[in-house]
Amino acid sequence: MAETKTFRMPVQAVRILPAELNKALYTFKDGDEEMAPKFVLLPSGRRASRVVIAGVVTEVYKTTEQSEKGAYDRWSVRLVGPTAGVALTANTMFDGQNAAIEMLKKLPPAPFDAIAIGRPKVLGEGDDAVMLVSLEAIVPVDTDDVIDVVVEAAEGLADAILASRKDATMDTVKAKSVYGTSPEELLHLLDGTKEYILRRQGKLPVESKSTAPTQTQISGEAADGCDVDLRSPVSA
Repeated sequence: MAETKTFRMPVQAVRILPAELNKALYTFKDGDEEMAPKFVLLPSGRRASRVVIAGVVTEVYKTTEQSEKGAYDRWSVRLVGPTAGVALTANTMFDGQNAAIEMLKKLPPAPFDAIAIGRPKVLGEGDDAVMLVSLEAIVPVDTDDVIDVVVEAAEGLADAILASRKDATMDTVKAKSVYGTSPEELLHLLDGTKEYILRRQGKLPVESKSTAPTQTQISGEAADGCDVDLRSPVSA
């Protein structure tokens, strides 16, 4: 009799702000089966196996790396959203990233607005741990499309904060234990996101003080808050 294999539907992607994603450095598997999905536990108490992020791509380049299997190409991308940036990567070592690589080859010169989808991955441990997103897709879009995703991400975070005030779930309790903070302490991300949206809509003057990166600020690496050295050799 043939062995029965467990089939799992793909996990829905979570719209997320880069600033929260960068704080998420704890991973776990939902179940003991080999094919059980792997999640990143977010500080808001949500979990994410796949994420959708939007913002301005400020850097795209390709390097050639060496592995035990030989040489492979690695694509690195920096995407800046509200109050922070996040590192994205794809490489030719894995067939699962072929679609993303084909998209990367057709991207316009940076900077440009984009929406990206991928799987969050934590590299390193302890104080050296960093967040990296293994790309599945990346698409240039209009500013309005970026704002739509950012709004959805902010609404998701706001819902998580409100839910944590009523009922503490296992994930919420675990997140507080892991990160030493409560979802309430992420409220400042919503303030920064509101200003980011107003600025991208042209409703705030450029000279206004803000930590949210703008089209005129994204040329410098310090502006995006991304801690990952995109030029260091890593696997997607």
